[in-house]
Amino acid sequence: MATIEQMIAAISSLKVNSEELEQMLHAGASAINDDIGYIGQIVEGSHSGDEAVGALRIAVGALGQAARGMVSLRQTCDDCIKSLRS
Repeated sequence: MATIEQMIAAISSLKVNSEELEQMLHAGASAINDDIGYIGQIVEGSHSGDEAVGALRIAVGALGQAARGMVSLRQTCDDCIKSLRS
């Protein structure tokens, strides 16, 4: 069975990983978002192109939602560590 300190270390590691993942998710969303306008100009007038741009916008939203989930996870980690220490 893991000790409280081992659990805190594991949770702290999860917290660090979630922060790194949040940054990657934001970077991915930003990169896609930067290209949406350019792609939209290229495919303007094409139904399938418009659908592709719409799908990219949905992907940006999903990446943002996942990044917010990482923030929530870190808050949960903080609460868990606080609880373990009390």
